[in-house]
Amino acid sequence: LRLHTQRSMLFAQLQKHSCKTPYKHLLQTQGLFCLFDIPPEGVALLREQSGIYIALDGRISLAAITKDNVEAI
Repeated sequence: LRLHTQRSMLFAQLQKHSCKTPYKHLLQTQGLFCLFDIPPEGVALLREQSGIYIALDGRISLAAITKDNVEAI
């Protein structure tokens, strides 16, 4: 239930920003990790400028997402 809530929070936040990429896979998949189609250059930018850790393949851990930090992500 917790991971589903985190997926829903992240999906809602991404929808607020009118992202061009549909992120419905957040709601349709299960598990602790989620893949995003982010090129290595974009991953490096997010790491350096925002302190957000994303694996080079675009994988994030949903365990790190909370109601207090979802807006920053």
